[in-house]
Amino acid sequence: LNRLESLVSERPLPREFQGPQVAQNAPAKSTSGSEDEFELLQSLCGIDSVQQFYAWFSEMEEKVEAEKEEKYRLYMDTLKQYAACCDELLSEIVSAMNALGELDVDYSLVSTKTSALHDACESLVKEKNRLAAFADSIGAKLR
Repeated sequence: LNRLESLVSERPLPREFQGPQVAQNAPAKSTSGSEDEFELLQSLCGIDSVQQFYAWFSEMEEKVEAEKEEKYRLYMDTLKQYAACCDELLSEIVSAMNALGELDVDYSLVSTKTSALHDACESLVKEKNRLAAFADSIGAKLR
């Protein structure tokens, strides 16, 4: 009880119990502070038994813990959003890398075919020049 009394005396009342209602219902300080506080809790919360007090106290602790954890939950939500953005960006990068890989393969194929066509054209030009020279030599012999 002493520990509970010290916790209650150090802890402010929850928001829903503060305000004009507290000032009206708060009894004058007497020699027994814990009795006055218990009477105040009874008048504000309708607590009539120790079991009801423990249930109320447990509920208040859960609310306090939830308030403490709220900033961490918000931070975690922000981190999850950043992770989702990073995953999406990574997916786009992988897609772009795959497209670049395909372009590289296509470029190599076109480059190979272009080189082969260039070589074939050069051999045809040489063949044409050789045939033109042969035709000129036959024409010269026929004259």
